[in-house]
Amino acid sequence: MFAGLYLSAIVLFLPSFDQLAAAGSMAERAELLGTEINTVGQFALSFVVLFAAIDATFRALGFPPGSNGTSGADGPTCPQCGKELDEDLAFCHWCTTRLEPPEGDDVDEEPAHT
Repeated sequence: MFAGLYLSAIVLFLPSFDQLAAAGSMAERAELLGTEINTVGQFALSFVVLFAAIDATFRALGFPPGSNGTSGADGPTCPQCGKELDEDLAFCHWCTTRLEPPEGDDVDEEPAHT
């Protein structure tokens, strides 16, 4: 969604590709962008970028619940972070929380060799 919104804002507010291609160096392109984009265009582009960054931050932190793909986990989940676990590991590979073996598993520990 944000990609389409961002591309639409770029098409509407940035100078044409021909103008950017005609500028020789990056400094000339930066100057062209600074002079050709009006205040409304700068605000619109900044708003879209800022909104996308805030949304990405919230999703990375897991808000709203289930936004980072953990709501439909098929296997066991970590009691600490809620993400899906790898059953072969004794810890969560996402948050490194140690996991206790499930109740009822009769795991025979090897006797210590002395």
